Amino acid sequence: MAGTVVTGAGKSFSDNPEDDSLTITVSATTSSQGASGPTSVVKAYRRFLAYHFAQDFLTPSDQWAFAFDTDELNDDDFAILQPGSRVDVTIQDYPQTVGYIDDVTMASARGSGSVVHVSGRDWLAPSIDSHINPQLKLSSSQTLDQTLQAVFTPFGVTVFATDNAANLNAIQGQKRGVKTSKKGKPLKSFVTHQLKPYPQEGAYGFASRITQRFGLWLWPAVDGETLIVGTPDYDQDPSYQLRHLLNPQEQDLNNIIESHVVRSRKDQPSVMYCYAVAGGAEFPKAQVRAGITNPMVLADNTAIFAAYPQVKFTAFGDAIPIAPFIDPNARPMYSADPESHTLEQIQAYARRQMSLLCRKAFTANYTIEGHTINGVPVAINTMVDVMDKRNKVEQPLWIIGRRFSKAPGEGTRTQIECILPGALQF
Repeated sequence: MAGTVVTGAGKSFSDNPEDDSLTITVSATTSSQGASGPTSVVKAYRRFLAYHFAQDFLTPSDQWAFAFDTDELNDDDFAILQPGSRVDVTIQDYPQTVGYIDDVTMASARGSGSVVHVSGRDWLAPSIDSHINPQLKLSSSQTLDQTLQAVFTPFGVTVFATDNAANLNAIQGQKRGVKTSKKGKPLKSFVTHQLKPYPQEGAYGFASRITQRFGLWLWPAVDGETLIVGTPDYDQDPSYQLRHLLNPQEQDLNNIIESHVVRSRKDQPSVMYCYAVAGGAEFPKAQVRAGITNPMVLADNTAIFAAYPQVKFTAFGDAIPIAPFIDPNARPMYSADPESHTLEQIQAYARRQMSLLCRKAFTANYTIEGHTINGVPVAINTMVDVMDKRNKVEQPLWIIGRRFSKAPGEGTRTQIECILPGALQF
């Protein structure tokens, strides 16, 4: 590999300006012997034995790990690379995440040198680890905006956004020509109703439990201070193209080096009934109920519908562009939610529960070289236009996860995890 240097622990990757590998900038407060006081230090690193960065839309905190050759680090590096130091991860100077070091592990073996492993999570991780104040009380008239401020202000959140456009612009390093989906209702319009935290409940878990009542999800922006409160955006234009074409004249357009496409009817109910426990201990007696059918399954649910004709059904959402599975039998499921109090909340719960199963009916994982497509870093909550002739996938997909990695013999790679647009609902 061009620019590679050999060290005692193996091969480290060098500062190649044409390489779209990650850069981590570590900010730390150090104190050395003889110094007058703590010193703030900022240092960028682009040389690694290996690294791994993982982000998933449904996982509230990004995770990353970097391996350094001990022989390439000096005393100042060891003072900087400590638990609690801030880490900014960038690709071609575009921010991808910001967080803090959790663990530093030094490992060595005779004949193979020494390695320093540094791992951590993004800036929202402390709210996941910390418990919510058990004495926190919410009035019946408190808005969602007020509730989120009470929960997240201690963790450095200063802005609550309902639109992901600015965050996506920063990650991709470009001003998007097409506006993403419309803004949702203002957070001040949602009333949380009185709610108490569970014993030893995490702060993020408590807040997420509330927002999901209103069909909303929480994820951190790359600026380290904005919390986005929104939903997946399926209305945007594709930001990328993935190609596996079989025509010899089109081979130069291909960028997929590995693929894994799964179509599965396992764990796919044909219909789901949901009810609020607060309205009754059993489904037939519950006062707040909702039904929903699975758009991925074509089955005869007539007998199930006839048993509960008074239950109001909710629409799953936008149509999923794929032929449904044919099921010879109806497969009903019944689910209780202790958090829902209104019809709107139980309907949101029904869509969410069905989508968590429905999204697994079709999954597509693709691996590409590098971390960008046409110079744009791959980001989650974006659309990708897929033309995969080998696996019979020819349609836009929604990116739910990304994995950046680099290792000797492989170079930089990105694994892109995709699902059908509209398959995930909140």
